[in-house]
Parts: sequence; structure tokens; C-alpha cells
Amino acid sequence: MIPGQLRARVDRDFRRVVISPRAIVHWQFLFVLTVALPFFATIAVRPDFTESTTLLVGALIIIGATTVAGLFPWRQSNSRWALLLAIVDVPGVLLLYIPTPGAGFSMLVVLPVVWVAIAFGGLVATLMVAASIIALWTAWWTQAQVAEVQLIGGIPATAAVTSLIVLSAVAAYQTNRVASARRGLLHRQSDAFSRALERASLQERFTSSVLDSLDLAVFSFDADGGLRTANRSAWLLLRHLGGTRFEAALSDYEIDYGSPIFAPDGPIGRALQGEQVDGETTWVGGAQPIAIEWTSQFLRGDDGSTENVIVLARDVTSQLRAQADRDELVTSVSHEFRTPLTSILGYLELALDEPGVPAVPREMVEVALKNTERLLTLSNDFLAARSPSGRSGMVLTMEPCRPSAIVEDAITAVRPQAIARSIAIVVGPLPDIVLDADPLRIRQVIDNVLTNAVKYNVESGRIFVDAVLTDTGHYALSIRDTGRGMSAHDAERVFDRGYRSAAARDSAVGGSGLGLDISRQIIESHAGTMALSSVPGEGTTVSITLPTGAPDGRHA
Repeated sequence: MIPGQLRARVDRDFRRVVISPRAIVHWQFLFVLTVALPFFATIAVRPDFTESTTLLVGALIIIGATTVAGLFPWRQSNSRWALLLAIVDVPGVLLLYIPTPGAGFSMLVVLPVVWVAIAFGGLVATLMVAASIIALWTAWWTQAQVAEVQLIGGIPATAAVTSLIVLSAVAAYQTNRVASARRGLLHRQSDAFSRALERASLQERFTSSVLDSLDLAVFSFDADGGLRTANRSAWLLLRHLGGTRFEAALSDYEIDYGSPIFAPDGPIGRALQGEQVDGETTWVGGAQPIAIEWTSQFLRGDDGSTENVIVLARDVTSQLRAQADRDELVTSVSHEFRTPLTSILGYLELALDEPGVPAVPREMVEVALKNTERLLTLSNDFLAARSPSGRSGMVLTMEPCRPSAIVEDAITAVRPQAIARSIAIVVGPLPDIVLDADPLRIRQVIDNVLTNAVKYNVESGRIFVDAVLTDTGHYALSIRDTGRGMSAHDAERVFDRGYRSAAARDSAVGGSGLGLDISRQIIESHAGTMALSSVPGEGTTVSITLPTGAPDGRHA
């Protein structure tokens, strides 16, 4: 290796050396204590050694190095200068060895060599080992000359010390490498853990920020029912209830019907017992109660045990009150309609009873009578929708009727609206059978579905109507449009009373959200089924099945 490369190698070893000041001082004082024991033992046995100048010089060198170690302002940036202490310690020990060949001072050379191997390693340690061995053999030679003894006699002991220096340096270096590798691994693991902890903390802050921005109150409980966390909306809910502690706030307030919501039979209590609570609504509070819709979710571990219980609470007070206001309006309007409609119906019937009414006016009066009866039926349906069950007051008048004729009449009635929007109605096969049903109610259902197909269709769209007789003995009617369609969520809720899909709400077409609810009630009252499927941007299909035989009951 050329001198330039050697210097670069030594510089590299120096650059990686970082020794704490405390370690430097501790090591030097430990070395002094180790040397002091044989030194004072030798002086005690041979007081005449105190007259040896070599011995005193060696002692002064070691004491001076220790004094420098204690007084020098060590910093990690200048810790490499600690190498000079080890270099000075070697001749100090060997000067003690020369006048005292039997005291064992030569073996103490191992200590600074081991320290350099641990602290510096690499090429610096190799040079230290070589320099120490040379100094040892030089001291042996000098000792032999001063004592005038045979050179051969001290060779085995000096060779043993040489081997001890080499082996100790190698062992120290390898041990330090293993320890450094472990420290490096621990540092990397610590850094990785710190980064993971930082990411987890960031994720927690992000999750908390998102949860706090929600109007939905979110509570998280552990498996024992203790509250782990709650978002901002949850604490606002508690503040509204007048409490600061979750258990106290919720156990002190009761549902209107008298059951505390935190009690075992309340929605939260049942959720903590493992029961699924899905969309359960309760009224909470005292003078100004609020309606809360509760839903529970469970986070389970790998073994299936519940680790977290998430309770979601949504304030639906405004929705329920709006629905109540709408129901009151529907009730009021329906009652107001029934009186004049009943009067009109009576006068029309009287007009038809008059003899001598010409055929054309009679036909017009019959049409007016028929539609007045339909208006009165719709008015009754609105009242039925207002009732809690949604079925009260709906009476079926069963008679043999042809569903194909009802469908054709409904198509004829809606065709002008379809033509106005360039919508084509394509009629497929319609089996001509007779069913025992209420023709006015069935017509009401078909009218509602066809009207929706026209209202929510696209310009120049199409409506496909066809029916088949199934193997199970049912009349299956299908009405499909090519309109805007709706999402899966809307399709699931479209039969809910008062619900309107997003497409309907965003459109300029008005509606009460009662038509499909009432239609399904009518079909189910006939022991049939009514279903809807839709694809956004492609259209909606309504499927209606009616039994070919008479249903068991005549009334809903």
C-alpha cells in the first residue's frame, strides 16, 4: 500500500471514531489503577527500586497522561486525540518493565492496545499492535543489556506477551465489530420504529381530523365497554345532553318511552353486549329532545373476539320533523280533497241516473266519474301513507279483470306525455288472462310506474313493456326505461316512504316520494311482489308479479 493510500485509510478510521469524553477519562483512570497495584506491590517488596530512574520516569509518564486525560476539555469532535494517551501509556509501562523484569509490567501493554482496537479498530489498531510489539521487544533488549543477562532466557516470556497482545487485539476488534453491528442493527430498528411511530401518529391525527369534520357522532369502546375515543360531534352531542362524562350523560337521559339509552336494553348497551344495532332511532333529551339514529360496528381480532365496538350516532331530528310536517300537510290536504270529491262524485252519479242523457255526454260524465273515483282513491292512499303502518284504510275491491287491458289503458293514458318528449313505448307480448284483482288499484300501480318511466327518461328515450306467465303460476310484468337510472343505494331505498333518489332530487321533476311505496303495498296486498333494479346512466327496470289465483285476503 502506497503512503497516500495508507494516509487515506487512517483518515477514514479517524473520521468514524466518536468516543464520549467520559469514556476516555474512565478508561485512563482504570488503566492507572491497574498499573498502580503491581507498582506499589513491587516497591513494597523491593524498596531499592525507587532509586531506578527508569522506573520513576515510567511512572511520571503514566501519571502525566492521566492528569492530561482528567484536565483536557474533551469533546466528541476531538476524541481522536485520545489515541495519543494510548500511545504514551505503552512506553510508560515498558519503562516500568525494564528495571523490574519479574513484576509482570510487560503484560499491561495489552490494555492500551485493546482499548485502541475497540475504539479505533482497522488500520489504526494494526499499527498500534505493530508499534507495541516493537516497543516490547526493544524494552526486552534494553532490559537484557542493563541486567547483563542472557538474551535467550527472556524470549519465551516476551513471545508469550507478544502473542497475548495480538490475540487480545484481534479478539477486542472482532468483539467490537459484533457489538457495532448489533448497535447498528438496534439503531436501524430504532429508526424504523420511530418512523413507523411517526407514521402512526400522522395517521391518527389524520383520522382524528377527518372524524372531527363529520356531522356523524362516532364513539369507540373497548371490549370491556370503556370509552376509548370520541370525535368532536360526539362530544357536542354529550354537551347537548348536559353531561361531560359519557356514561353519566347518557345514563341520566332517557328515551321518551322511559328506557335509558346507556342501559342494557338501550341501543348502546345492546351494542356493547354484542348485538348489531342498525338504524335504530330514539328520542333523547328532556325539554328539547332530539332524534338519534344509532348504528353499531364491531372490529374483531384474528381469533374472532371483539376488540372494538364502534357506535355511530346521527342526528335525524330535522328529517323526522320535516317528515312529520309533510305528513300533517298530506293529511290536511287529503281531508280537504275528500269533501269536494265526494260531492262531485255524488252529483256525477245523479247525472247518470237522469233518464234521457244523450250517449256522448253520458260517456263524458262516465269518464269524469271514473277519474273522480280515482282521485278519491288517491286521497285515501295519502291518508293511508300517513298512518304508522302505511296500510290503514287501503281496501281492495276484488273482481275478475284482464291485466293486459289494464296495461294497455295505462299506456294509452301516458302516451301523450311520452310523445311530448319523443319517447317511444315499445309493447311486447301481453298474455290475455283473467286475474282476480282490484283493477283500479292495479291501474294505479301501472300508471305510477309508467309515469316515472316517462318523467325520469331521457329525451327520445324508450320504454319497453312486456309480460309473461311464469312456471310458478304468476303473471310477471316488466317495465324498463332507458333513463338516467340510479345508484345501488337509491335502488335499495326507493320503496321507503317519502324517499326520493338523488336523480329525482336533482331533477326539476316534482314528487312526494310516496308513489312507489303505495304501489308496492298494493301489489303485496294482492299477494304479489314488486322489485326495482337500476344501472346509472342506462335505465331502470320495474318487475311486478301477480298470482293467477285469488289471494287469501281481500283487505290489506
